[in-house]
Amino acid sequence: MTKIEAIKEQFHSWDDWKKVDFYNEFCDAMNWRDDYIYSFADPEEFIKNEYPDPYDAFVAGKNADMCWSDDWIKYDGYGNLVTRFNPENLMNLDDMFREIEADIETWKEYFDLDETESEDE
Repeated sequence: MTKIEAIKEQFHSWDDWKKVDFYNEFCDAMNWRDDYIYSFADPEEFIKNEYPDPYDAFVAGKNADMCWSDDWIKYDGYGNLVTRFNPENLMNLDDMFREIEADIETWKEYFDLDETESEDE
């Protein structure tokens, strides 16, 4: 198994909170701050924290792709809200894994990589 395959396997085995924490840290390092994912487990709390003005909450929700029973939320590229039950469905995983593969040394500390794994060819 290659290192990137091991990284993908481990990432997909993590619980949702660990995935989101890592993804947000990755986004911060890559300057992808618009891709942050937030908990939507308590929609009222999220809305109060993000939108002190009810009008702003209304505007943000106007074109939203939301389900009130979803657990995770983010802003799409246009500032609209998008929710999903599975946070992986909000993540740009192909680009994330491509960036990790290009710079495994930076990201390997987050993963348990066996020294016997073969290198990518």
